[in-house]
Amino acid sequence: MHLSTRSRYGVRIVLDVALHQADGPVKVSDIALRQNISHKYLEKIIISLREAGILKSVRGCRGGILLARFQHEITAGELVRVLEGKTALTDCANPGTRCVPCQRTQGCPAQRLWSEASRALFDTLDNITMADVIAWQDDMREDSAAFCRLPRCVEQSSEPRVCFPL
Repeated sequence: MHLSTRSRYGVRIVLDVALHQADGPVKVSDIALRQNISHKYLEKIIISLREAGILKSVRGCRGGILLARFQHEITAGELVRVLEGKTALTDCANPGTRCVPCQRTQGCPAQRLWSEASRALFDTLDNITMADVIAWQDDMREDSAAFCRLPRCVEQSSEPRVCFPL
């Protein structure tokens, strides 16, 4: 499955809000700068996430965006469903739909394959919360810092070791 930029950016937006909302509502312009997403496109994605009850808006001079629910209540599967508008890898994997490209309805041996693959994908995405993803980022920081402190990093190469902060 090739996820659209809506899903990829939507996850980044939700994570950005989760990481920065401790100081109050997060300004859309700040998210756009940090995530390098056009302000106009960002607003379209935020509208979808707000309508789905994932984000909420706060008006006023100190307004911005907040999570509407806790990080551990928002799953990657929910975000992909909201932003892609579908739950299947192919058109024919949706129950009761006709596959537009091949015009087959029932009896196609590949239809079950795509249905099972879609189910497996969403089973996985439904078990990954935004809190999990944030924890992974913390783990990556620790792993990166530990790797850069290893003495062999310097010994194996005459080039200076470069570590990229997350």
